[in-house]
Amino acid sequence: MHKKTKAIINTTTFVILITLLIISTFLFHFQSLLYDIDFYDNEYEKNGIYIKFDKLETWKNTFALWDYMKSNTDTINTDFFSEKDKLHMIDVRNLINKTILTYYVTGTIFILLAIIYCKIYGIQKLSKILIYTGSSIILLLVLAAILSPIFQHLFILFHKIFFTNDLWLLNPNIDNLINLYPQQFFKDFTTSIIIHSSICALLYLGIGLFLTKHLNHNKSKNKGWLSEMSLL
Repeated sequence: MHKKTKAIINTTTFVILITLLIISTFLFHFQSLLYDIDFYDNEYEKNGIYIKFDKLETWKNTFALWDYMKSNTDTINTDFFSEKDKLHMIDVRNLINKTILTYYVTGTIFILLAIIYCKIYGIQKLSKILIYTGSSIILLLVLAAILSPIFQHLFILFHKIFFTNDLWLLNPNIDNLINLYPQQFFKDFTTSIIIHSSICALLYLGIGLFLTKHLNHNKSKNKGWLSEMSLL
C-alpha cells in the first residue's frame, strides 16, 4: 500500500475513534441519568413538584411513564397525563430508543476498531486517542458553558429539529407532563451530563498522559540497554 494512502487511513481512523469516544461518553451519561431515581427526586424537590402534587402521586406516575418508555405498550398506563402528553411521549420514546441504540452501536464500534487500530499501530496510539478525546470534550464543554445563557432558545431549536409536529408545545393548565418536567429539569439534566462528562474527560487526559510517560520511559530504558549491549 502506498505510504500516503496509509497515512490517510491512519489519520481518518484516528479521527473516527476520537469522534466515537466523544459520542459514547456523552450518551453513556445520558442513558445513566435517564432513570436515575436520586436525580429525579432532587429535581422534584428543587422545582416544587412535591408542592404541586403529592409525593406518592408523583412517583406513581413517574414509574408509569418509565414503564411506558421501557416497553412496547401502546399508551401510558395512567390518567394523570393528558392525551397530548401521551401523543408527545410516543415521539419522545422513539427518539430515546434511537439515542440509546446509537450509544450501543458507537460504543461497540469504538471498542472493536480501537483493538484493531492498536494492534496495527501500537498501544501508544491509544494514549493519543485518549488525550485528544479528553481535550476535545473539554473544548465542547467550554462551548456549552458559553451557550448556557441561551439555553431556552437552544431547547426550542432542539424540539423544532427533532420533532415533526407541535405536540411538544404543552399547556401547564392542561398537560401535567410539563408540570412534572419544567424547562429547568432539562437544563439540570444537561448540566449533570456535562459535569460527569468533564470528569471522564479529565480521566481520559490523565490516563493518556500516564501511558505516554510510561511508554516513553520504557522506550528510553530499552534504548539505554541496547546502547550498553552495543559497547560490549
